[in-house]
Amino acid sequence: MINTILFNLARRLKTARVLYQPQSLQLEVTNACNLGCIECYRHTQKFKPGFITIDNFKKIIEQFPYLQAISLFGTGESLLHKDFFKMVEYLRKVRKKIKIFLTSNGTLLNDENIKKIVDYHIHLAISLDAVNEETYKKVAGRTAVPYDRIPANIGNFLKNYPDYNFGLTYMVLNENFNESPEFVKLSAKLGIKKIVLGEQQFYEERPQFNIKDKDLYKQRLKEATELGKKLGVSVRHTKRDRLIWGDETKIEPCSFLWKQPFITWDGWWVLCCARPFPLQFTFGNILEVEFKKLWFGEQANTVRKGILNSDLSLAPVCKGCQHLKNDNRHFKKENISDSTI
Repeated sequence: MINTILFNLARRLKTARVLYQPQSLQLEVTNACNLGCIECYRHTQKFKPGFITIDNFKKIIEQFPYLQAISLFGTGESLLHKDFFKMVEYLRKVRKKIKIFLTSNGTLLNDENIKKIVDYHIHLAISLDAVNEETYKKVAGRTAVPYDRIPANIGNFLKNYPDYNFGLTYMVLNENFNESPEFVKLSAKLGIKKIVLGEQQFYEERPQFNIKDKDLYKQRLKEATELGKKLGVSVRHTKRDRLIWGDETKIEPCSFLWKQPFITWDGWWVLCCARPFPLQFTFGNILEVEFKKLWFGEQANTVRKGILNSDLSLAPVCKGCQHLKNDNRHFKKENISDSTI
């Protein structure tokens, strides 16, 4: 109870030093994927592909005694893991009331997988960044998975389980944002009630993903939102890209170092889902060092302080992140009072 109280308080008032253990976790079960989406960091980062073992999965879960929610996905497609549902079954045995979240690209949603997702009450989101084969080839990269399979899988899911509530995510890019209203129409046709129009992480090293026609971009997203109201589809869009929205930007403060640590398939505690590569930055490997020691350690506290102050000398790996309260590229730096540190 004490841990829950401190955890909930920290969601509102972040401090550099935490006094609780996390109740949420993002655990990457594999970084292997069957698509090659153009915005994915796997194209620019060196990483070792692999799958978590059942034994290591259990070792990691045992280090989170207050766990109430877990996201079983990361850089890869989780349903590629042959033991994915064995891990889910284990979770249901040791943490009966735990909320389990999965984001999938939808290519492997066959009848068997769909039934297990429903039986285990997994909170599902499906990423679909195109409304036709032509756009799909532009954004999903070179892949042997045909586009039609994904809408067909979604339709089959809802045909057999019409009351199962899941949503779609649509990463808006230069290649597909013009079709945002069509994505709303497709969602309504499939029977989807909620979608998220997501914006890419706009780091300095990836300027090719900056939206080129900002005015048309704003217009299409507005059209998509209004169309959603007419068709009964809830359209969520968070204005994150400061190069587009400026003062309208809705800043969602970083939660990974306060609420939901990200652990890679081989045990590394990394900064977040946008920086999931141990060769770039890591707090340590929790298969070698107890997570609790790292969570309460000075390195984590220093990075937390840097994020709170937007002090990139303390958290250089966070440079350019839209979750910082102040971005040194576009905004005047403001210091947070020492009383919050």
